[in-house]
Amino acid sequence: MASIGNDRDNQLATFQAATGLEDIETSISVLEQHGWNLVEAINSIMPQAYAVEESSQGSEGATREPVFGGSRSHSTSPINPPAVTDEIIITFLWEDGSLPLSIPVTQRIGQIRQDLKRFLSWLGPDEVLIRMEKETPALQDELRIDQLSLASDPDGKFLYVTTTHGNDIRLSSNQNSSVNNRMCHIKVKYNNHLVELQLSPTTTIKELKRQASHKCGLSADFQRWVGLPPGLSDHTLLKDAGLNYGEHVLTLESVQLDSAENTSNAFTTNTVNTTGRDNNRACTPAGSTSSTSSQEYASAQSSEDDGDDFEMDMDSLSTDPTPVAPPALAPLIPPDCTNPIEALNSFTHQFSNRYGSVHPIFFIGSLADAVKESTAVPAAQRKPLLIYLHHDRSILSNVFCSQLLCAESIVNYLSLNFVSWAWDLTTIQLRDQLLDMVRESFGNDAARSVMAVDPNNLPIMLIVFKSKGQVEVRNVIQGFTEMDLLMGALILAVEEHQLAVEHDTAEEQQRIARGRMIMEQDMAYQESLAQDKEKAQRAEEEQRMIELAKEREAQAKIQHMIQEEEKKKQCEEQLPAEPEAGVEDVTTIRLRCPDGSSLVRRFHGDDKLRVLFMYTGSKGYSGAEYKLLSSFPRRDITTLNGSMTFKEAKLFPQETVFVEERTD
Repeated sequence: MASIGNDRDNQLATFQAATGLEDIETSISVLEQHGWNLVEAINSIMPQAYAVEESSQGSEGATREPVFGGSRSHSTSPINPPAVTDEIIITFLWEDGSLPLSIPVTQRIGQIRQDLKRFLSWLGPDEVLIRMEKETPALQDELRIDQLSLASDPDGKFLYVTTTHGNDIRLSSNQNSSVNNRMCHIKVKYNNHLVELQLSPTTTIKELKRQASHKCGLSADFQRWVGLPPGLSDHTLLKDAGLNYGEHVLTLESVQLDSAENTSNAFTTNTVNTTGRDNNRACTPAGSTSSTSSQEYASAQSSEDDGDDFEMDMDSLSTDPTPVAPPALAPLIPPDCTNPIEALNSFTHQFSNRYGSVHPIFFIGSLADAVKESTAVPAAQRKPLLIYLHHDRSILSNVFCSQLLCAESIVNYLSLNFVSWAWDLTTIQLRDQLLDMVRESFGNDAARSVMAVDPNNLPIMLIVFKSKGQVEVRNVIQGFTEMDLLMGALILAVEEHQLAVEHDTAEEQQRIARGRMIMEQDMAYQESLAQDKEKAQRAEEEQRMIELAKEREAQAKIQHMIQEEEKKKQCEEQLPAEPEAGVEDVTTIRLRCPDGSSLVRRFHGDDKLRVLFMYTGSKGYSGAEYKLLSSFPRRDITTLNGSMTFKEAKLFPQETVFVEERTD
């Protein structure tokens, strides 16, 4: 007995590790339902992409081979401990098509790329690359699928296929035809709608039901398929069910019967076993667990049940079927959700499931973001904010949503004139989150008012808009109202908001005009400053040029003086000695200088005139700047040939010569 107990402890631990279930009682219950058959118990909990298989043979004996690479063990011995099936369904997307395929989780990107090229018959010059998103870098060949953080999407997991340079793959008509010819194109008729699914023939029946559940909104536990052979299990492949390449038409119906009179038609001989379990097992409908959140949102149960009333023998379905209880109503917002974006996405999704696709467009984000969307724009572009507060345990909620809030006229009016935001107050956690958001956006007084609302008076709608710079709750619309009264209240709220917008627009225009005038004045002042600065700069530049010219002139004078001194020195060095007085053949020359002084010197009569020029040059009167004029006859001696003698120039025996500065 001890060994049996230890074995079951090991099975329980393995079951929890494989399925992720933490509740021990629930895990034991599932194992007992399957006679402690570990593989069957895991398969009943986990999605098909990770289901455990006892052998490599399908339910009909056909071997299930992976679409891409890898290999499966063909051992028929039981698995102990059980292994998780190493394949997931990934949809590969490109410019003009997509391809859902079953991929081993240990498969590497490099092998998948090569298989994709073969599968797509790709003959282009560029390599086929795989990316997480269109704009992200290509995945490295050595990465495995189980190393990627593939986002959980209601429609599955996706990867993008491009070429080397990031261009989208565009297949020719022949290539597209080749790909399409390898796929199952299934048209599902459900509630007068036609839903199209494109699946690989190696996809399982369970994956077919899962995708149909997402597309049609009907849980797999309540699906009845018409058009498939009987006796199929969730693990049967589509190709083994007769759904191979090409187009197929199936009909999907709900087994949630309204009366016992219709139960005899719940299953037909041409219907898939929608429970996904063997006929020897008991079936417990979804939602019959004892979790707190499920009980809070259960719409069909007013008291606690132990689940025994819903158990049935699956063998009786073929002769005396019993209607299955509908699943518990999913919460609009999960109680443990703390991200406003995820919360509003969940609210919108679950609201659509409950009341249909015609409903107000709820803003996705926090209350503060919704307030900004409504008010943080120019006055003429503002819209009032409508806050819808829901409570599942209020008897008014379902009637208000189905008959009033989702009425087409109300939806159209809200979409045109309001920013709509919603929240669920069913649980304390969600109420506390709302109070925190209200405090942040409207203050403590508004939070206390919301806290004081009786859940029995929910749902309510709060009308919020901005007036005179203040964002406040301006009106409250109760849930116990009628269509005409609700529409009238909304119209009145829009009219009041329009008056506030007109007032704020006028103030805004005045504020803009004042701002424009101040800006113009500031521009004129800045322009004046710029002109003054420019004038000062010009004056400073002119003064600098004058000083520079003076400096250059002074330097030129100095240079000239230096040059003159050098010339005087040279003339003095070259000048012959003056003859002594009383010597014969001597002429005396008296020079009258410009400053009024006189210079007297004796020269030999046969000396050349250039000696006179040297003498005047040595005294600072160079021929270039001064000229020598004889008294009578008046003549310019500097114009005479310097090789003439004093006698030849008739400057003998004496002469007075005037030194004048040249003016020409």
